[in-house]
Amino acid sequence: MFPIHILEGLIAFSILFLGRSCLSTESDVACPVGWTSFSSRCYFVMQSLYTWQGARDVCQGLGARVIEITTADENDFMVELVDGVTFTSEDKAWLDCTNIGRSLKDWVCGPDDHELSYTYTNWKPNEPNNAGGEHCMEMYGTGIWNDKSCEAQNLAICEKSSLPKSTRSIYMKRDISWPPRCLQNHVIQTIQSTSLVQCVSRCLATGESCLSLNYLEGTRVCQLNGANDVTAPGDFQETENCKYYRIMV
Repeated sequence: MFPIHILEGLIAFSILFLGRSCLSTESDVACPVGWTSFSSRCYFVMQSLYTWQGARDVCQGLGARVIEITTADENDFMVELVDGVTFTSEDKAWLDCTNIGRSLKDWVCGPDDHELSYTYTNWKPNEPNNAGGEHCMEMYGTGIWNDKSCEAQNLAICEKSSLPKSTRSIYMKRDISWPPRCLQNHVIQTIQSTSLVQCVSRCLATGESCLSLNYLEGTRVCQLNGANDVTAPGDFQETENCKYYRIMV
């Protein structure tokens, strides 16, 4: 994967020196905008608090699942991920494991209820203890694990597989016969960018979900679209200072 400063440099060269240009980028893994990549997985911290089942539901809605930690490196990464995210729960996050209907140390994890791997655990001393009916697993901001009531309110950290390796190109079409125009009704994310270069790099970083972009010069608003002029040719609207670009895969 190109480091972001190199990628943006290539995009800048493409825009400045190639009137009708094509830029290709190749990456081993890709995560959606806002997600963080680690060891071929993508992670996202939800900015709300949930019960254990609520965390499962919200992650499932994103095509993901609540985190399950299986290595010390992954545990350390989670500590860094929640660092600085302050809630009344003191930065505790749910882990996707439970012993509901089971014995104290008989934990199952994930949608398939597989047994907790004991190759790596990081329990707090004298935990789990099921004090007062604690049947769900949480992680403190320090990385220590604890059992907790499933109705408590904690952070939800979602994880899913990264996108497969791919090569993507952006086609910079500057047809002087086109008036300034934006693709309407297909915006999947709006970003306040510092430049067109940053807008393009953010679109490329989303994987396959960003098919085109609108860039509003002056305000530097960047709109990532889930469609393009091929799939939605009738959804354009003349918009002052708007430039439209299609992503070619």
